[in-house]
Amino acid sequence: MLTDLIGRCCNSVEKHEFSWSFGFGENCGLSLECPWRIVADRKIVVAIGDDGQQYGLPEPIDVSQIGAKLLAGKVVEANATRAGDLTIIFDNGIRLESFNDSSGYEAWVLSTSEGIVVGRNE
Repeated sequence: MLTDLIGRCCNSVEKHEFSWSFGFGENCGLSLECPWRIVADRKIVVAIGDDGQQYGLPEPIDVSQIGAKLLAGKVVEANATRAGDLTIIFDNGIRLESFNDSSGYEAWVLSTSEGIVVGRNE
């Protein structure tokens, strides 16, 4: 079911109390309850730990806003899983990378019209 992401565009990035959600159009969403980052040109552009940090900037970083801007309209070309980690690769080379930091906890959930895929340490 991860192939259901191929060809879809990310249309939202939202922060929740204990998770982050990434929308991929009608009936397709990804929930991350683990560390994640967005990488471009082999550099971390923004990561979960940046949210609310100021780093000497005029105002705190809003990761939802930056993530949505980076991923808006970008088409998913591929994805991969490894030991519970999930990487989504977009058409411009940007990557959404999640890191499962638990040997027993499910780090991510992908919900589509076809069902649910749960990221486990496999």
